[in-house]
Amino acid sequence: MEPALHLLDALLVQITSSGSHGIHATSPGYYRYLGRGASHGCVRQHRADAAVLYGLVSVGTPVYVF
Repeated sequence: MEPALHLLDALLVQITSSGSHGIHATSPGYYRYLGRGASHGCVRQHRADAAVLYGLVSVGTPVYVF
């Protein structure tokens, strides 16, 4: 299980109104876990990918997770 992420360093895109789930960067030490379950519902990304996504979206952008 991934340890708690420091939100000031997270590049977090909230996908629930409560903020309980989101799309966010993960630490380099955890990149090997990308693509498989290792959190409580968040979508984790490589830091570079999360930075690109964060720059592309704004509040109100629809998010569909399949």
